[in-house]
Amino acid sequence: MTETKVVPIPRGWTSASIEGVCLVVDCKHVTASFVHQGFPVASIGELGGRFVNLYHAPRTTREYYMLLTEGARRPRPGDLIMSRNATVGRVARVSTDHPPFAMGQDVCLLRPKPSACSPQFLQAVLQSPAIGRQFEAMMAGSTFKRMNVQQIKKLEILLPSIEEQERISEVLASTEDLISTLERLIAKKQAIKQGLMQQLLTGKIRLPGFLLPWRPRRLSEMLSYEQPGRYLVQASKPLDAGHVPVLTAGKTFILGYTNETHGIYTAHPVIIFDDFTTASKHVDFDFKAKSSAMKILSARTGANLRFVYERMQLIDFPLGDHKRHWISEYSKQEILVPDEPEQAAIAEVLSDSEAEVAALRERLSKAKAVKQGMMQQLLTGRTRLTIKEGAA
Repeated sequence: MTETKVVPIPRGWTSASIEGVCLVVDCKHVTASFVHQGFPVASIGELGGRFVNLYHAPRTTREYYMLLTEGARRPRPGDLIMSRNATVGRVARVSTDHPPFAMGQDVCLLRPKPSACSPQFLQAVLQSPAIGRQFEAMMAGSTFKRMNVQQIKKLEILLPSIEEQERISEVLASTEDLISTLERLIAKKQAIKQGLMQQLLTGKIRLPGFLLPWRPRRLSEMLSYEQPGRYLVQASKPLDAGHVPVLTAGKTFILGYTNETHGIYTAHPVIIFDDFTTASKHVDFDFKAKSSAMKILSARTGANLRFVYERMQLIDFPLGDHKRHWISEYSKQEILVPDEPEQAAIAEVLSDSEAEVAALRERLSKAKAVKQGMMQQLLTGRTRLTIKEGAA
């Protein structure tokens, strides 16, 4: 192997800049007028998948469409649309199925030269760790994460022959297909669970064998609370790894880990409740807490904790002033509740549904890890594929 300033060049491969293998065209720096019906406009939000997703894209008039697509800016099949601001490096492909559309703000168009670069291969390369490192180096010291077209043109990539590019793309596409299938299945299962929650937790659908009427009860009648003071982590910054998770009730949930040996909450399952935002999480493992603005909720006699937790997710609670809510307001919320055996049966159905989604998420995580490993090997030439006979 010979060397470049990026990585070693495998035998038979070449090193090139993006501008050497692509036409790179910036978006038109014009703010379009949006209308209900018209031409789709693709910006960063439309680049989340393998292909540009125009399903929810804003639309503009013919006049603005013509303006936005001036100067080779009209996307065509095989082009790549790449984000160059905020979520830098997100890249999606234009397919033959796309209707005419325009680029919006903060993206650019890459049009690979057919003799030099396969669109599928280039898309994979632009999502690889090697390019990610170049992005980081180019943006080092910048307050805002953005790249200009000149920087994108200077990105360096390694290229095998077109035949080997296509073979690599085929192999990576198989893992992408599996990932896409799992993502769709997870979305479907989550929608099913959401429907089950709406029906079972409100009594609109009853499980077989349960006939007793539901009755209103306040959350304070079903849950007792404890302040987290004794369980707060002492270290100012949680560790990346450790024996005990450090939790918050917000979106992050697991903030990090600690190796502290006392002040660990072990009497789970419980609900942790953010006293300011009313966000909550069901916890069935040992933990420590990060914030004093949390209540630890446990089930009173006659209440199934999982049922109450799931029912809390349906409460539309209006947030007002920045204040603590559990004691003064939230615990006084009244919900219709069945007897405990029916609560437990409903909780079991929803837990089974959640376990199914969790298993799919685990498969998705493994599939993504496999794809990353394959990219590391195939896009650097560490692993070489056999070219189909007659392809060269």
